[in-house]
Amino acid sequence: MSYSQYVKDNTLATSGAIINVDRLVNFLKNNTNITRLILRCSKINYEVIKELAQLSHLTSLDLSCSYVGTEGAKILASGNLINLTSLDLGGNEIGDEGVEALASGNLTSLTELKLYDNKIGDRGAKALASGNLQKLTLLSLGWNEISNEGAEALASGNLKNLITLKVYDNSINYRDVQTLASGNLV
Repeated sequence: MSYSQYVKDNTLATSGAIINVDRLVNFLKNNTNITRLILRCSKINYEVIKELAQLSHLTSLDLSCSYVGTEGAKILASGNLINLTSLDLGGNEIGDEGVEALASGNLTSLTELKLYDNKIGDRGAKALASGNLQKLTLLSLGWNEISNEGAEALASGNLKNLITLKVYDNSINYRDVQTLASGNLV
């Protein structure tokens, strides 16, 4: 399989494709002009995630619905993705433990983080609110298990640059939606 057929400008998109780890990683290492990688709905394993986590030239990574899980989130958080500004991990069952790793990991350049549909509760929301992701301008947490307690933590946390916060389909009541709206968020 030649990955060049999936490249347009600075983006490689192979949504739903079967991935040959060695070929993909070698292709990306030899084509550092590719800064956006979309592997949406691709069944990837931890070996792939470990290799991707070392691609410091990436600025955008979409692994939504790709079986990342808690351990995969930990691998990404501890990797060398120093230039990554956008990360989509929606639909990956990351849970609170995975979110804690992301919030305290090496992803300090992130401005967009999509974590919708990941079984994240208040513990994960608190980790995001107090973590080292202060550059975030967009945070998507829809379809999770966040309650009023998590919403209050997000409103009073250190996400001072946040412009867009998506918390649809959680267990947040109207009062705490108002708290979010009047909190420390932009």
